[in-house]
Amino acid sequence: MAAADGEWLAFVDADTTLRPTYLTALLGYLEANGLAAGSSGCRITGPRRAKLMEATINRVFPRLERPILPGFNTVVRRTVFDDVGGFPDVPNEDTAFSRRLARRYPTGYCPDVLVESSGRRVAADGLTGTLWHYATLDAERMRTASTGDSAP
Repeated sequence: MAAADGEWLAFVDADTTLRPTYLTALLGYLEANGLAAGSSGCRITGPRRAKLMEATINRVFPRLERPILPGFNTVVRRTVFDDVGGFPDVPNEDTAFSRRLARRYPTGYCPDVLVESSGRRVAADGLTGTLWHYATLDAERMRTASTGDSAP
C-alpha cells in the first residue's frame, strides 16, 4: 500500500479471483454514486455450508446502515484511507477499518460486480468454527479498543 500512488487502493486477498472488468466496473459504480469505498458481491468456493457466509456477505452486509466491507475485496479512495488512518493494528482489522470508514464516509456494494473467494476456512474449521473465529477476533478488537490499546 505504501508504494501505491493511485487515487484508489484495491485490497484483494490472494485467494480471491477477480474478473478482468472488476476495477473498471467497481470504480465506475463508486464514482457514479459518490462513494468513498466499496465492495462487491462474492461467490465463496468450497463446501455447501460456505454458502451461508456468501449469503450473509451478499444479502446482509450491503443492507447495513454502515456496510461492512470484507477485507478480501475492498476498494477505497486513497485520501479517505489516509484520513481514517488505514487499517488499525487490531484483530479483525478489515472489519475495524470498515466500521471506522463508514462512520465518516459513504460506502456501499456494487451489485453488478462479482468476485470468487476461497471457502478454505469453512472447509477446515466448519461453519461454526469459522463463525467462532470471527466472533473471537471481533470481541478481541472491541476489548482492545475499550482499553485504549488501539483505535476501533
